[in-house]
Amino acid sequence: MHFAMCTGLLMILLVFVFFAKSEIKFQISTASDMFLIVGAVLALCGVVVSQIVFNNMIGDSFSNEEVPAEKVRAAYVFRWALLEVPGLVNAVFFFLNDNFMHVFLALFMWCMMLLARPQLS
Repeated sequence: MHFAMCTGLLMILLVFVFFAKSEIKFQISTASDMFLIVGAVLALCGVVVSQIVFNNMIGDSFSNEEVPAEKVRAAYVFRWALLEVPGLVNAVFFFLNDNFMHVFLALFMWCMMLLARPQLS
């Protein structure tokens, strides 16, 4: 499931970057752009909120011997979803205004999703 969510975000981003636009202009604009502000804040909130919600859903389950697998699985899926949404939103923002900062923000969220893979311990 983790691999599918990571691959889905990357594939949608690649489709938007390489196939949706007729010509690729690598322009990075940090001007006062509402899409850029919303995308960056959403990415930051996604990282912070996903960690907080994950820790609240798991609680101290990792210290106990009896960990319900459904609880851990649900916590991981919810964490991945909270990390994937800002990446998808930034991909759509790139599609709307051609600012490559949104691609970098979406790739940052993709990297955060890769780091949030399930642990064996």
